[in-house]
Amino acid sequence: MKNNNLNVLLNKEWIISRLQILPEEIEKAEEEVIKATINLEKAEEELSEKESELILNGEINGKNETERKSQLTMKTKAERNKVEEAKHGLMKARLKYNRKVNEYRSVRAIASLISSIEDEEEKAV
Repeated sequence: MKNNNLNVLLNKEWIISRLQILPEEIEKAEEEVIKATINLEKAEEELSEKESELILNGEINGKNETERKSQLTMKTKAERNKVEEAKHGLMKARLKYNRKVNEYRSVRAIASLISSIEDEEEKAV
């Protein structure tokens, strides 16, 4: 029985520790989402500027929409790659943020469950 009480005590300490630490970890993860969002917006802006530059300089001269779109795609590969990398970075940042939020919710639920069990045990005594 003493060993079981020790395990419960250690689990409570871990829960308390995580509940104290997770808000800061969530904040950091949220900051990463914001940075990744800004990075994506910049990459998309650079792509748009490059496309406009190519059109205004007469480098896009296809006979129809399909040809012009194809030319734009070919001449903006680097910018499109940056956009894709930024999208991937944003997805990773969101995933990390969601994991932290989910962990926080889970730990809170566990803490609540333990508290309820202890309340029931006290009433039974």
